[in-house]
Amino acid sequence: MTLQISVYDHSMEQIIRVSDDFASNYYPLKMSDGINWSGVKGCWKAELPLAEVPSEHIIVPSFSMIDADYSFSFEIQTPSGKCRLSNIPELKGEMKPGNFSKHLTPHIDCWHTSQYMREAKLVTQVFTEKEPRNFLLVCSVRPVSKNVESRLPNWRGALPNVVPISQMLAEEKIRHRICSPSALTMALCKIKGFADIEANELWKRMINLCYDQNIKAYGSWPKAMYAASTFGVLGGIEAHTDLESAEKCLELGQPVVCSIDFERGKLKGAPLESTKGHLVTLIGIEEKQILVMDPSAPEKRLIAKAYDRKEFENAWLQNRGAGYYFCSTSE
Repeated sequence: MTLQISVYDHSMEQIIRVSDDFASNYYPLKMSDGINWSGVKGCWKAELPLAEVPSEHIIVPSFSMIDADYSFSFEIQTPSGKCRLSNIPELKGEMKPGNFSKHLTPHIDCWHTSQYMREAKLVTQVFTEKEPRNFLLVCSVRPVSKNVESRLPNWRGALPNVVPISQMLAEEKIRHRICSPSALTMALCKIKGFADIEANELWKRMINLCYDQNIKAYGSWPKAMYAASTFGVLGGIEAHTDLESAEKCLELGQPVVCSIDFERGKLKGAPLESTKGHLVTLIGIEEKQILVMDPSAPEKRLIAKAYDRKEFENAWLQNRGAGYYFCSTSE
């Protein structure tokens, strides 16, 4: 089996993409060679070396696999110690993982560096019967916050016929908490070509699958990728500082789910006045506008939004820059 790895390293930014032949054929972003799985039946491990990482950077891991039952966990190992994130899907009653590294602060779905880090590696453990196949492993490293250098887009256009999903139509106790499964559902429906009736059933399924019992929340990025994989769609979480990768995906007909945050008045026309974390589905880019499906709109007819391009770039790319990127299906 040919394995694929891709590393982009510039200005203390890295993206490492590892896959087998399946994902390399269908993921819209570039891959190349170089990783091995080790282990025995039931537990498999892969190690990705990271370049030197300065302080105040974010490390975002992602794993996804189809056609197998699986769970997984991530750990950063350094000469001074190690730091693990919680298992995906979560283990019932799992204690918050301990932090034995002075370099890192763990968050729900990523790490922040607190000191300069050398000789670090990302260790991914996958719990499944056979050696992982049809998988996608991604690790992104970038500054937690970085000024956005806006430029004119290389590609312009919009994806047609994206089914609208409003999180505000869910029951009251969860409607303000389910932007991730709602935005994810819109992306999956576009990839699979679903209509409204199928979309509503998928939405209910994604809400249930994205819920993390231990943190009592729906917004875990790796849990969203796990949920998508149960539906036969591989995805990767990537953290970028510009629109280039999103443009490549849109050009190939693939939507991108974007994690945004903005202060009051900084994203004109948004249903939310401000947010410290919200997810929307990116469907188009124009010279002066970004076209998205925003699930926080109160009605389906109001979900399609055209935001000022520079304002949206700041809301998405200035802090963290995380997004869900997807493989097209093989069908």
